[in-house]
Amino acid sequence: MENPTLTFATPTVIAGDRSLTSVIAHEIAHSWTGNLVTNANWEHFWLNEGFTVFVERKILELVFGVPKAHLDAFNGLKAL
Repeated sequence: MENPTLTFATPTVIAGDRSLTSVIAHEIAHSWTGNLVTNANWEHFWLNEGFTVFVERKILELVFGVPKAHLDAFNGLKAL
């Protein structure tokens, strides 16, 4: 769960092998992309998640490098 100044992560999300880094990056990105602004209805929910996923992938690109970020983006697109 995230809020503008603090992200809460349960012990199940924190793994020593960095396998859930994308989850942590996603939750941190939520705090940066404006969780205080909500959509009036579900029609524009994609804006909130879209900007968040964009920032998440930029974080992962910095952490793991461009090739891994491209692979994650491709896998995310394939999952749609």
